[in-house]
Amino acid sequence: MIPDEIHEVFQPFEAEQDAFKKREVESAVKTYIDDHPDLPEEVRTALIWEQCVWALYANTSDESSDWGTYFGPMLVFSDGEYPRLSSFTSKTIEYWKARVDDAQHPHLKARYADAVWDLAEKVDGTKPDHTMANIAIDNYVKDIANPGVIVEQIKCLERALYLAIKFNDQARVKHVCDAILEFHTKIAGKDKRRYQMFHFDALFEHRKKVKLDDAQWQKICAEIEDVFQLKSTPGTDGFDPLFSRDIGQRLIQYYRWINQPDEIQRIIRCYTTAIEHMTENAEPLFAQHWLQEIHRDFVQAGMTEDAEQIMPKIRSVGERTNESMSTISYKTEIPVDEMQQYCDAMTSGDVNQAMSRIAMEFFPRREKIEQQLGKITEDHPLLAMTGVEISDEFTRAKIGSVEDDKAGRLVHQMSFSMAFNSIFLHHILNRLFERYALTPELFVAALYQSPVFAEDRKQIFIEAIQYYRQEGISAAIAMLIPQIECVFRNLLAGLGGQITYLDQKTKTYREKDLGTVLNDPLMSQFWQKILGEDTLYFRTVLTEQRGLNLRNEVCHGLLSTEEFRQQDADILIHILLVLSLLRLKQRTADANTDTLET
Repeated sequence: MIPDEIHEVFQPFEAEQDAFKKREVESAVKTYIDDHPDLPEEVRTALIWEQCVWALYANTSDESSDWGTYFGPMLVFSDGEYPRLSSFTSKTIEYWKARVDDAQHPHLKARYADAVWDLAEKVDGTKPDHTMANIAIDNYVKDIANPGVIVEQIKCLERALYLAIKFNDQARVKHVCDAILEFHTKIAGKDKRRYQMFHFDALFEHRKKVKLDDAQWQKICAEIEDVFQLKSTPGTDGFDPLFSRDIGQRLIQYYRWINQPDEIQRIIRCYTTAIEHMTENAEPLFAQHWLQEIHRDFVQAGMTEDAEQIMPKIRSVGERTNESMSTISYKTEIPVDEMQQYCDAMTSGDVNQAMSRIAMEFFPRREKIEQQLGKITEDHPLLAMTGVEISDEFTRAKIGSVEDDKAGRLVHQMSFSMAFNSIFLHHILNRLFERYALTPELFVAALYQSPVFAEDRKQIFIEAIQYYRQEGISAAIAMLIPQIECVFRNLLAGLGGQITYLDQKTKTYREKDLGTVLNDPLMSQFWQKILGEDTLYFRTVLTEQRGLNLRNEVCHGLLSTEEFRQQDADILIHILLVLSLLRLKQRTADANTDTLET
């Protein structure tokens, strides 16, 4: 039996002629509980079950909540959730089931029925009752005749369609489809994006199962075409270029389905004109983003000529983007005597000891970078959730949040860490050369104690170090990068890896690129054994688009004179020091090959 207090709380909603939100129902129940502290226990329990069922949250039409069900918690905390699934029992389910018969308003009745159907098995192992699902479907549809919150009514219709399709109930599938089309007609005049396209989104996803006839699909797309033309035509009151692309993407799906490539091209060119019109007076960064999106649309549609024609516009806007960027700097002061003491300590001993110490001190450790990311997540959660784009004239790399793209953020954070440490690295390298009066020849001779450096490249290294010491940074970087690549390539070959591959098109052999070499499992395993780290550092410096990417930036001629930086040259010198740590391991009597060690 349902307590009278429940009817007292819900009477306004049962008789409601205006729209009400689920949150309003949950709030009304909570207020009643707070205002009546002396309620009998069974009444209080029933009210808590009411509060919970109206606090349940659903983001999609299927069972993709944290519980593996349609409904899930409204809030998730570090130490719990609200409502808690563990707080529901078989009595909770029985109470909600009783409310299905008791409630009159279709919005209320559908809620209880769907909760019973969705959660019963999860709560107590009870086999789901299909009758409850059917009641939910029918009342979700019935509710659209009443005043309601449109967004919630749309979600309920989408849920009803999902359930009807799940049971292969063709009569109910048709009934829900008709209701969706009817409801779209009812709300079509509302100037909100979701309202104008929801019928297409709901039905096209299930197009093989809803079985609309050609005339119905043509009518739906004709309606969308009308909105599309309005939103993509400059000078009209409804002109909205970005929305026109959203609508256009739906039309592209439809025309691809019915195999009309000419219509796809017409749609893309139409919203392209609208977006180009918008970007003429837009901020460069904003314009660059949307022009690149259009370029991707052209490429995806196979519109090669259109894609090529828009590239000069992207490059032009990209140049203006770079010019509009402001520098953010942070100033810190390090006492000269403290820096001197640090440099002296790092370069103490003999030259080999100093070089080894510098190599190990400035080798970034994954664990430490991960700790930095954890600190950012804890202290600046919004920053951790925000993605990053690396751009010049074009977007070169996209990095997601710490949670979604940990590998990308690890590379990005390592780049920042190296940039900060480069201040100290530069002074220490200067002190190393000065303290031991290292000429380029002497420095290279120290490097060549390691067998990884090829004798026929020695003079190139000497000339590169000469440029480095004479502040010929661009020349030093341009000379060092190919030689470092050669060292890694030869190292992989020495480990038994393959450094060439057969080009299937030309039937000729080609060298593997440096990125492939550094990503080879043999290379990662070697460095893991030698230094306890994989090749992340080398990849971040040389080949990662999300990092410094020096090898590709230099070898593709992407850097201008001012973009060759001292700190990058210092980091390349550091990589040479790390490579110089490798020595031939003393061969034992039962060993047939030489191996490397530090």
